[in-house]
Amino acid sequence: MRIRCGRSVLLAVFVVLGLSSSARTQEPWRARYGMTWEGLTSWVNAAAENGYRLVYLHGYNNADGSERFAARLVKDGEKYKWYWGVSTLDTMREKDADHRAEGYRPICVTGCLADGQPRFGVVWVNDGRPVRERIAFHLTEKDYSERMNQEKKDGFLPRVVTGYADGAGSYRFTALFVPAEKTPWEEHHDLTPGAYQEAVNSYSAKGFRPSSVTVYPTPSGLRFAAVFLKDGARWYARHHLSSQQLQVDFTQGVKDGFHPIVITGYTDNKPAGPALFDEAMRQYMKERSIPAGTLAVSRDGKMLFARGYGFADAQGRRSLSPEDPLRLASLTKAITAAAIHTLVREGKLSLDTKAFPLLGLKPLPGQQPDARLNDITIRHLLEHKCGWDSQQTFDPMFRPQEIAAALNEPGPAGPVDIIRYMMGQPLQFDPGSKASYSNFGHCVLGRVIEKVSGQTYLGYVRKTIFDPLGAQSIELGRSLPQYRNPREPVYHNPGKGRNIFDPQSKEEVPAPDGTFYLEAMDAHGGLIASSRDVVRFLDAYWLTGEPRQGNGRDYLLFGRFPGTFTMAMQRPNGVNLAALFNQDSDPSGRDYHALQKAMREAADRQGGGVRFATVWVKGE
Repeated sequence: MRIRCGRSVLLAVFVVLGLSSSARTQEPWRARYGMTWEGLTSWVNAAAENGYRLVYLHGYNNADGSERFAARLVKDGEKYKWYWGVSTLDTMREKDADHRAEGYRPICVTGCLADGQPRFGVVWVNDGRPVRERIAFHLTEKDYSERMNQEKKDGFLPRVVTGYADGAGSYRFTALFVPAEKTPWEEHHDLTPGAYQEAVNSYSAKGFRPSSVTVYPTPSGLRFAAVFLKDGARWYARHHLSSQQLQVDFTQGVKDGFHPIVITGYTDNKPAGPALFDEAMRQYMKERSIPAGTLAVSRDGKMLFARGYGFADAQGRRSLSPEDPLRLASLTKAITAAAIHTLVREGKLSLDTKAFPLLGLKPLPGQQPDARLNDITIRHLLEHKCGWDSQQTFDPMFRPQEIAAALNEPGPAGPVDIIRYMMGQPLQFDPGSKASYSNFGHCVLGRVIEKVSGQTYLGYVRKTIFDPLGAQSIELGRSLPQYRNPREPVYHNPGKGRNIFDPQSKEEVPAPDGTFYLEAMDAHGGLIASSRDVVRFLDAYWLTGEPRQGNGRDYLLFGRFPGTFTMAMQRPNGVNLAALFNQDSDPSGRDYHALQKAMREAADRQGGGVRFATVWVKGE
């Protein structure tokens, strides 16, 4: 399941959503968007001669207010009728009644405002099934809510809902209801883009999927209405797609065997500027008394916003700059993944390569390796499916002194020593059988990078990933303050602990300053960089490590150490952002991960023009 979603005015020409022309005759379905009325009618009529019929029609407004259409056809030869145009409600009801009398049942409705007048569209099919569907045209919000409640009592569910402007400063709904047949469903409207995303996430966790989505203008801004069904279908949904992003997403959807059941167009004419990010950042830091942080934001490869907040030093003498490096914590994992995928593209490595035979390391004397160790592949390590579960045992990356003692060496233990030690520890599950977050797995990937490239981990990452981007701030972080980059801020955490560099001392040190060995964490959390350079990375690579081509994906990654909290986000509309902080906890008890909500809202409000919300399914 994917739950995830530009910026250019939709082209007046229509765009074909389909396979290559050589396979066109074999397609069971076709879809297009961006069609004018003439383009729609000629396409539908030509396809009908080859046995295709219209099953989905959506009318929406182009950026100039003119009407455009998205539609889907299926090839089954069933008889159908359809209508689009300006009509009174009485005329629409008469048309529907006439077609029902002929054995046609409605399967899709749509509505929009064009040239100041509401226009309606309906598709009917004559397939021999009972005609039980109900249509509610041009409802106010109050009438719509009441109708939803009544239909639920009557055992019906909303198959299609469409919202649109009414020309009088408000909005209306037209909806098609079908027998629920015991299918659980829920409907929500007046959702902001962020609230819609939260609803999708929440319902998907309960086994529901969106079956109808519409976006409509209100005096308060764009709002979503969505219907959620619990029917077991495989699906994914996206929103705020530009036409370019929709085309990219379509190509991938077809490749994965999905087809669109919703292609909803809407106009975002109230773009917000980058000040939204600044407001969100200031509020977030104020609520948690965070001393310092940096934020950088780009869109479609262009830097929109970069700023430092607070002071780098405890005395408040030097303001933090967006060029200053901070600890990245687990954002480093995305960089390691990008290096691995680079080696794969260069033909020097395969995702199915067995990691430990490649490394050729030996366990500590007297230790017997788990027989499954040699089954662990590069893919398993990337996907956190390598076999270790630190929740059941321990995270070796935070036990450098204990591991050094097992090797009879002065501590703290480096990454190779940690790997050798762990080679003698049992796995908790078969590699590939499940996922369990693993810092250690990315430590292993760092050594794979060194083995295959013949360079240090940092050297290879700099040369192949960051130097081509003009990003110069990437470095290996240092545990102790006296060895750090002088541009790094002071890190804040209320905890204290044993100094791993002086374990005999009874004097404790601040948690960020020597209670863990950052240098050994290079490939899973040990790098430092500026937020600007992290965003440059996000412009070129997905957080999964693959090279970036276009937009349309939605990724989020957090990092956390004592004294460090970080977040990287890639939104489907091409907005990328990196937020880095020098504090990870405070007496307020507020959730630090809550930053994602405010930043997602700010990202999704950037730009204007025509956008799309889609739902894709398999097997419907």
